[in-house]
Parts: sequence; C-alpha cells; structure tokens
Amino acid sequence: MQLGSIIFRDLEVEAGVDFGGRQRLAVHRLPNGDRVIDVLGPDAANIIFGGVFTGSDAVTRAQALDALRKSGQQVTLTWNTFQYGVILSDFSADFENRNWIPYRATCTVVEDDTPTVESDELSLDEAALASASALVATGFLPGCTVNPAAAPNRQTVSEVGSNSDLRADLATRIAQCEVALAAVEARLELDPAAALSQAEEILEQLAVLVTASSYVAVGTINAGSPLNG
Repeated sequence: MQLGSIIFRDLEVEAGVDFGGRQRLAVHRLPNGDRVIDVLGPDAANIIFGGVFTGSDAVTRAQALDALRKSGQQVTLTWNTFQYGVILSDFSADFENRNWIPYRATCTVVEDDTPTVESDELSLDEAALASASALVATGFLPGCTVNPAAAPNRQTVSEVGSNSDLRADLATRIAQCEVALAAVEARLELDPAAALSQAEEILEQLAVLVTASSYVAVGTINAGSPLNG
C-alpha cells in the first residue's frame, strides 16, 4: 500500500483495509404505498486501515503520516488494483515505545480512480467454470462433465453435491498436490530452476482442483461414473 509518498511495509497494514460505500437514493413514498426512487450516485465510505510502525524509524514514519494529516493535502492511495484520490482525515497512534507504535488511519475519498471491469471480461463464475472444464478435458476428472447452465445461477447442491466419493477424491488430490509442493520447496536451494518449474505445474493443477471442488459443491460438475483412484 502507498499513501502519497509513504510506502507501507511489514506490519504497517496488518489489519487489512476497510473500503466500500453506499448508493445515494431519494425515496419518494406515495399515498398508495408505492415508491418512486431516484438514484443519485455512489457515495464512497471512508477508507480505514491500521497497523504497527516498527524498528528504529518507527517514530519518524508515524510523524510523517501525522504531518500528512495536518497538511490536508489530497494524495493518491493505492493498494492491489485499487486507486483513490484521498485526504488523510484522521490519524491516531499509540506510542508504546520508540520501536513499536500501533496506529489507525482514516482517509476521506475525493475521487475513485480504480479501473472498472470491462463488460466483455469473463465473470468470476465463467472463468472458474472454464478452469473446471479444462480440468475435465485433460483427464483430471475422468467420467465427469461440466454443466455450464448451473454456473450463472450458483444453484444449490444437487445430486453432484451429495456425491461424497467425488468430493473425497478431489480432497485427496488436493492434499497430494500440497505434499508434492512442500517436497519441491525443500529442493528449491539445490536446483532452483527445476524446482520452480515443478512448482509451477503443481500450483496450476492445484488451482484447477480447488476450482473443480468448489463447483462440485454447487452442482456444476456432473459425475457420469465413479472416479478412478
């Protein structure tokens, strides 16, 4: 995370980031009980985060954040794919000692510059279903077919969701991948190139297995026959 020129590190954003907001509405209640609602636009909530400044420069870093609060300057707040123009409206710190200063910060949003998702991009369900389809196609789940119709509606558990053998088999395969990944990590220092290549393959398979497991739970993968061990 970065706020203006301040780049947070280590434990300095340990509590996560609270963000969101509401949609402003004007609700007109008519005498007959009907409502007419005017949509007035989004109203961003304050962005709140906190953590602990540590180390020999803890005091300096806490003072820098407090100075930004005093200035009232609009700065850019970024983390992950999020980006906002904000003013640091509230900052509080608890000086426990010069190397350990817990703090809490609140930013008031001036503008939301976070990129929006294009309408032609795959939805989360569609992307996950595509991964599950790939899993089936490559033979990880023999005897199964993917049911695309179930994905958009996230249907409740069907006959597939009650298939304990299928879920157990997926859980076993996931556990095997995790064991294999741990073994590869142990060989990382001896042969980094080979270990990283193997880890990439295992992680790819693990990701698809986890995706398939989640879709079994909502009935989007139909079992045509029991899985092979």
